[in-house]
Amino acid sequence: MNTAELVLNVLGAIQGQFYPDRPNEFGRDYQALRRALNWWGHECHQRGWDFDAAFIQKDLLTLLNEIKRSGADIKWLPKYLEGAIRKRIGVRAEELSAAWKSRGARTGRALKTIQDGVVVAIIEPTATEVLAILHQQARAAVRARKARPEWVKPKQGELL
Repeated sequence: MNTAELVLNVLGAIQGQFYPDRPNEFGRDYQALRRALNWWGHECHQRGWDFDAAFIQKDLLTLLNEIKRSGADIKWLPKYLEGAIRKRIGVRAEELSAAWKSRGARTGRALKTIQDGVVVAIIEPTATEVLAILHQQARAAVRARKARPEWVKPKQGELL
């Protein structure tokens, strides 16, 4: 499983659990939900942990089931999900750190190939790093949309 499949699987679960009869609302929240899911990778990457996609998917689906069972009053799911991910990682920091250490020896990121008799190491990012990169790109896109061009900004004393 790669990171794209991970995100699509979790978004499918979100749509089935939280937006079963509301496809328009799901379409409206789609990008924000993707950013919220990518928050998992950002938080773990900040702590120096790398996990494979199957581990991340299992953790996110467990979190979604806990949210659904809790019956919490959710006003806007993407923001609630981002906060729940942040809280879950903070609460489970020791457990996740131990899981990362136990998996560390088994995660082979470097792929070595031989080209023209020379060994070339190709380093592929882990699923956690991919989610962190996607999160940074999504936040940069949001900031760029919110930034107004200089010619639109009103001068002092003017009304827009």
